[in-house]
Amino acid sequence: MADITREQLPVLYKLQNINVIINDLEKQLAAVSASPALAEVSAKLKKAIHNLKLTTGELEAKRQMLRQKELDLAALESENKNLETTLYQGQSRNVRELNALQKKLLLNKEKLTGLEEEILTLLQQVEALEESRQKERKQAEIISAEYNRLAGSLNAESAKLQRELERARQEREQVTVTLDPSCLQRFARLTQDKGLVVIAKIHQGTCSVCGVEIPPGLLTTVQKSDRLSYCESCGRLLF
Repeated sequence: MADITREQLPVLYKLQNINVIINDLEKQLAAVSASPALAEVSAKLKKAIHNLKLTTGELEAKRQMLRQKELDLAALESENKNLETTLYQGQSRNVRELNALQKKLLLNKEKLTGLEEEILTLLQQVEALEESRQKERKQAEIISAEYNRLAGSLNAESAKLQRELERARQEREQVTVTLDPSCLQRFARLTQDKGLVVIAKIHQGTCSVCGVEIPPGLLTTVQKSDRLSYCESCGRLLF
């Protein structure tokens, strides 16, 4: 194999292991960034905040309606008081006018009863909405705390992985400067064709990648010859 010598295999093997570590760290970082758990909690938090806003909006609308009904009630009570004063203090002696005032007063009293019932209903609705909003706010606070805790943990894990990745990249740089460009180019082509692991170390007579026992003849060649040799099972370079 051109551009790679047997003497370079141990260094390339070290470089290969560093590349494997870097690849693993990059995958871990990607997994942390795309954490399903954080996404799930984030969705829950958005829903909780949305529900809280809806309830708050409905509550404010009911309160506004209640205030208006109370103003209407006060105005009607004031009008009734004036009508009663006119009727019962003899401010008018016109029979037709008195009959009209009595009808108006009766009609207003019916309206008054209706308003009081509406106000009572609104008070009950406001009370129920206030209770719902309190529960939803508490739920949103609980989910927010969970989100912050999880996000903090993931950020810490991400920072740790980033530091490890930076150290691994620095180590890779220190190794690559010891190899000539042609060797590195050939090694890069091999990894593109066969993946990150292209070199296997012989351990107790077996291939460290596939675990298959190396035949005695091939084992002797690897140990004593300058020729590059390959595992007959997985095709990795042996050293």
